[in-house]
Amino acid sequence: MHSPVSPSSVSPGHLNNFDLIRIFAAVQVMFFHGIGVLDIAIPKVLEFFKLFPGVPIFYAVSGYLVTQSYFRSRSIGEFAWKRALRIYPGLWLCISICILVMSIFHFDVFKLESIGWLAAQIAGFSFTPSYLRGFGVGSYNGSLWTIGIELQFYVCVPIVYFLVTRFRSNLAALLVLFAVFVVLGLVCRIYSPGIQQLVATSKYESLLQHSFVPYFFIFMTGSVLQRCNSAGLDIVRGKAPVWFLVYVAVCYAVPDNAFATVLKSILLAICTISAAHTAGWLSGKVLGKVDLSYGVYLYHALVLNILVQLHMVGSWLYLGVTFVAAFVLASFSWFLVESRALKMKRVAR
Repeated sequence: MHSPVSPSSVSPGHLNNFDLIRIFAAVQVMFFHGIGVLDIAIPKVLEFFKLFPGVPIFYAVSGYLVTQSYFRSRSIGEFAWKRALRIYPGLWLCISICILVMSIFHFDVFKLESIGWLAAQIAGFSFTPSYLRGFGVGSYNGSLWTIGIELQFYVCVPIVYFLVTRFRSNLAALLVLFAVFVVLGLVCRIYSPGIQQLVATSKYESLLQHSFVPYFFIFMTGSVLQRCNSAGLDIVRGKAPVWFLVYVAVCYAVPDNAFATVLKSILLAICTISAAHTAGWLSGKVLGKVDLSYGVYLYHALVLNILVQLHMVGSWLYLGVTFVAAFVLASFSWFLVESRALKMKRVAR
């Protein structure tokens, strides 16, 4: 199923801002989650940053980089190994800390009925059983739901490119498949509007929300841009200001509806990839080789739950505590587990 592209045939990556974009996305999610959970009034000046939701940004970045990883891998096994190293070590540490915290607050997670729940969490598919609904906001770690979506994306990539390579024009076939998922994303938002607000009104909507289908077109936007770049059809490099202005103009000019939501998501994905390839030296200057974005994303919801459990809400001070605690835990995760796991990507599988 794997496209016959050897690592040596893929040109080395250019300097880029993906790490900087990911930490921006993680902070954006943490900030607006914190505002909502801690019941803090948001200043009008910060409303602008709602135009740049972190989760779709993560999906777009993932689409670009995971596709690149796929074409740089020698086999499906090596690709899967690299994806597992990116997701699971940090996730398993986070789940362990979540269990420790809930135990401290006297929530019993070590009982017979927890076996299925623990197995699902370890596999990367998150849900909160009824006996944990009393912890925090009612979801033991609300950030983890997107991990299952991401894993589904990983499974889809080899399938997509197996199908695409059956056609004479790979890029044309990819664009057709992209259009199909754009339509599916639109249909999902028309007939299940709760998906956009992550408010399921039925088991059907809940299953749909936790499937890759409503979001795959965002991931595929990044994937298409990666393949266009590989084919010498780069439409984003050095053009971030242009795409930024286009995206913001559409956000303010086009009335909210399902079609506008899909269009904005695509433009945001293009804007994101363009920003990654504009002044690409910036990320290295600011962050070096440290990437705390995954840890910040994983831990901030846990910290917010602890604050809610302690009735520490309604103050900007507590939001500050959330930021500090999330970055401390993310640093612990990065230096103890994530960075070491990523070094193992060199091991051939």
